Amino acid sequence: MKRILAILSITLYLCACEKADQGHWLSGFWYGEYETSMIGLQFSSDGAECTVSRAKTDGSYSMNRSTYHVYVQEQFKTFILMKGTGTSSKPDYTGRLSDGKITLSWTEKAGRVVELKKMLLE
Repeated sequence: MKRILAILSITLYLCACEKADQGHWLSGFWYGEYETSMIGLQFSSDGAECTVSRAKTDGSYSMNRSTYHVYVQEQFKTFILMKGTGTSSKPDYTGRLSDGKITLSWTEKAGRVVELKKMLLE
């Protein structure tokens, strides 16, 4: 049941996936699982905005989506996601691209880290 919900959640975003990387290194859809949840990040083609989707895989069918501003450090392939446009000094999520995967952490739960893979259509 957990896998079915995760697959259904990911399927909802297949239309947003790009066949080839034409934009920013962040652009496209990234996904991963942790504990009883899955998370998906859909970055705009210029890497300036991100929609974060989180869904429970425990059978409760709960899901939420929020849009964040992306602040990128190109040199180190790192980024932070923030709700506001500089009004808040605390990032909601931080991430780093390494070996083709994103390592994502968030302040909501200190110490929570999940590895995300990029979804590509062939």
